[in-house]
Amino acid sequence: MSAGRRILGVRGRTSGRVSRGRLGLEDLYGRQANASPDRLTRPLIREDGRPVECDRDTAMDRITAERSA
Repeated sequence: MSAGRRILGVRGRTSGRVSRGRLGLEDLYGRQANASPDRLTRPLIREDGRPVECDRDTAMDRITAERSA
């Protein structure tokens, strides 16, 4: 359940074959992590050993370049 960009609550799907409606720890506490002021909201790349904010395209370009090297 959400309101705009804010998560209000979570619940499991009772029709799920594996979980049968139960939530794991990541699901139970994910809402808290999502609302944390420490949460990253922009990608970071390393420039001269320091993390620097960048846009998503730049981050993805860096990842693909490093993986293909």
